[in-house]
Amino acid sequence: MSNAISDFRRSKNLTLEQFGHLVGVQKAAVSKWEKGIAGPSPALAIEIEKATNGQLSRWDVRPDLWDAPQSEVSI
Repeated sequence: MSNAISDFRRSKNLTLEQFGHLVGVQKAAVSKWEKGIAGPSPALAIEIEKATNGQLSRWDVRPDLWDAPQSEVSI
């Protein structure tokens, strides 16, 4: 199963600690997100989107809360 945070982090060559620093959390939280133990809160999902300049969107991080915009939905 693919994990958007893990995929992004690895594509940017970031450690758990570096990604956590980028979005304002400890590396343990990032590890839990990547393992599927927990997900970032809605507020953190938005912060992740901002911190990554939209490269990692809130709907990528929490698809259970947000649908992708219509422009990104394949027909």
